[in-house]
Amino acid sequence: MSCGRTWGDAALLRQVIAAFLERAPSRLAELRGAAARGDTPAVLAAAHAMKGTSATLGARALSERCAELERLARAGSVPDLVTQAAAIEACYVAVDRALRTEVGDAGA
Repeated sequence: MSCGRTWGDAALLRQVIAAFLERAPSRLAELRGAAARGDTPAVLAAAHAMKGTSATLGARALSERCAELERLARAGSVPDLVTQAAAIEACYVAVDRALRTEVGDAGA
């Protein structure tokens, strides 16, 4: 994975990646918890929160999964929320690894 946009400032890119990596675990936990409770509005909010920055950073598969879950949640038709949340978490693992490699943080 390579960040999809051209960043003029490498330090800015590292800051955006660091903020994303710092927030993602809590957002994924929110998504997982909301899915377990069947809380569709909270699922929508968590998916939306992950979607934008992941797209900005070039993590298209993750962004697309979040967008699809958000779309389904808005429509009120989300089959198996727990499975959908787990798929997003599984996709995030690869994104986390790639972003850490991008910023030279392979040991974290």
